Amino acid sequence: MKLNKISRLLPLTAIAMAGCATNSYQGDIDSGKFVQAKPADAAGTKVVREYIPVPMPGQLRPVPNSKAEKAAQKPVLTKEAAVAEANKDAQQFPDQSDFFNAMMTYSYMPGAMYTIYTAPLNITDVVFELGEKIISQAAGDTLRWQIASTYSGEGKDLRWHILIKPQKSDLTNSMIITTNKRTYHLILKSVDQDQAMVSVKWQYPSAMVQGFNGGNLGDMNASDGDSKLLPPPQQDGGLDLSLSNMNFNYNWSMLKGDTPKWYPEQIFSSGHQTFIKFPHEVVVSNATMPVPFVQSNDGEYGTANFNWRMKGDYMVIDTVIKNAYLKVGTKQSGETVVEISQK
Repeated sequence: MKLNKISRLLPLTAIAMAGCATNSYQGDIDSGKFVQAKPADAAGTKVVREYIPVPMPGQLRPVPNSKAEKAAQKPVLTKEAAVAEANKDAQQFPDQSDFFNAMMTYSYMPGAMYTIYTAPLNITDVVFELGEKIISQAAGDTLRWQIASTYSGEGKDLRWHILIKPQKSDLTNSMIITTNKRTYHLILKSVDQDQAMVSVKWQYPSAMVQGFNGGNLGDMNASDGDSKLLPPPQQDGGLDLSLSNMNFNYNWSMLKGDTPKWYPEQIFSSGHQTFIKFPHEVVVSNATMPVPFVQSNDGEYGTANFNWRMKGDYMVIDTVIKNAYLKVGTKQSGETVVEISQK
């Protein structure tokens, strides 16, 4: 009997001893060494600091919840029809509520096409954001449209402008402007003079966000000499020319009105262009600059047969002037005219 009891207890004792051995096993963990936890590397984390607008309004729409709404949906377009519909939806037009005096302000959206109404004998000023530098500009029709770039201000207050003038009414043109910040797609239309836009600019959804997150503080605190924004064009007028080969045989004088602040300082020509230098302080003050009228072979004065633009302190005219005049104002408001002739 006793042997039977002992034989029955032996397996239970073995199991109990095995359980104790299992609880005391430490495995590969070294309880005497501890490693301080480290935060995960955040170098790859991207913080979004500015609002990115939806490229085209009307894209985020509720899913139709009825057969009638689904039936009313437009069919999916392809090929040329898809392009035409996309261009139509992307085109932006002036709205009365977006004008301040004569300046139209568009809301910038990537990929949108902005309509600008111009008129013959009128200049439309396209104004860009402070610190925005024009890299390139291209237009579909450069023969019947005059397009030039200039700037106002200097240092941290420098601002770039595109000046647009059509040669006649009922014209349509397309234009692309690239800057160091954005790309602009413009649709230019030539209309009657009383319908032309005087000035166009944009407001940018990210501007307010950048103001709060300190993105502009370095530029705002910079002195004129240390400005992180655009440097002004070269103080010598922005021209890289050899003056030794130029023709300086020009006379100029007042034809009508009082001597203006923009009265030319120098006039000369190369074999295919004429250069008119204006006082630097007048150019950078954003003052109204004159329009050149050049005499053609038939003796008429006009602006239709040549292109011109401002480059630094110089007006660059893409023809050699024999007789011309510079004019500001109208007959109703009073004209200021400077006459130019080759000696």
